[in-house]
Amino acid sequence: MKFRSIFIILMLCITAIASKGQVPETKVILEKVSEAVKNIQSGEYLFHSRNSTMTSGEDTSVSYRKFQYGFEANPQDALIGYKIVSNPTEKNSVHTIFDGNHLYSNSTWNGNLEVADAVKDSLMIKNRKGTAGWSPLFFYLESQLRAYLKPALASKLKMLGTESVEGKDCYKFKFEANNPSGSSTELVYYVQTDSFLPVKMTASFKKPLGKVEQVQLFEYWLTNIVLNNKIDPKRFEKSSMSYVLEKKYIEEIDNPESLLKIGSKAPAWQLKSIEGKPVNSTDFAGKIVIMDFWFKSCIPCVEQMMALQELHSKFKDDQVVIIGVNTLDDPIKDKLAAFLKNRNIKSLNVIGGKAIEKRFNVVAAPTLYVIGKDGKVLYGLEGYSTSLVKDITDLIISQSR
Repeated sequence: MKFRSIFIILMLCITAIASKGQVPETKVILEKVSEAVKNIQSGEYLFHSRNSTMTSGEDTSVSYRKFQYGFEANPQDALIGYKIVSNPTEKNSVHTIFDGNHLYSNSTWNGNLEVADAVKDSLMIKNRKGTAGWSPLFFYLESQLRAYLKPALASKLKMLGTESVEGKDCYKFKFEANNPSGSSTELVYYVQTDSFLPVKMTASFKKPLGKVEQVQLFEYWLTNIVLNNKIDPKRFEKSSMSYVLEKKYIEEIDNPESLLKIGSKAPAWQLKSIEGKPVNSTDFAGKIVIMDFWFKSCIPCVEQMMALQELHSKFKDDQVVIIGVNTLDDPIKDKLAAFLKNRNIKSLNVIGGKAIEKRFNVVAAPTLYVIGKDGKVLYGLEGYSTSLVKDITDLIISQSR
């Protein structure tokens, strides 16, 4: 009888230990994540963002930022559902407030305040909701994890056990996808084992670029988390911001006057090639010139330059000239010649472009102009467009008629 009692006690202990160490099924954890996030009404945390670009045989570029973030449920707002304040901890960033009626974006480097209306500019605001770092990260990650509850995706999310994040044990999950083109995607999520709150995500994108492979790594995580607390309402008010000039969103972003006018005379310029040889705008008189303003760490810039190589191959140099205008990089320190060669970029590139940015009204990258044979602006584009090659091809053909 005594031995039987000892045996029963021993079995109970083993069962308890096994239960304690057992990791719940993925489906159970994801359901608990949704439940935990649903109960959050307000909160504050420090949001960390680190973006890295690594290319085989080249330097790695890393940018890191952190924001003091606060949010509070706003049932009257059907667009986002929360009041939001995101305050940068360093200069050269953007102080953001969304109060349910307006989105205020204050550029700390120049003091400009951009104001978007929640009704007129609802599409832009709604699109921002789907980006990490803008809406509360808990909700952003929960919406992604919830998708893996669907039968079609359930088997795609793999449990990798647990890992410590900022001193807290977290369940670790991974999603992988490979494309025939040779590119791949890897998403990793971290969920606290005690609260079931998603507190970190990494997204890795690999793709071949000419002769090299490029890896982009995006990391987002939270520290100093305080939930369901009372936040000072003044933090969600425009009056808490320090700014110099106020502009409406549509005026600052969508105003075509920010670029040189179509039909205006393109400014004259003189710069140097990567090899140090002088290059003058008059060297290309009588030709169609495509000027593409870029810098090395600008991913859309590099994608655009590579796309433009199709035009370089399609049209003869005595008809069309493509000029990459680098605005930031040092040709030797940043190894620009090797950078371009590894990506099979064979068009002309010049350096020191910052000196002519103002002349061409360049305030963002990439910015591109097509200049006609008569030296007048035919086309201007700020940002990257997937239809760029077709649009410019059609334009060049129309000029040959």
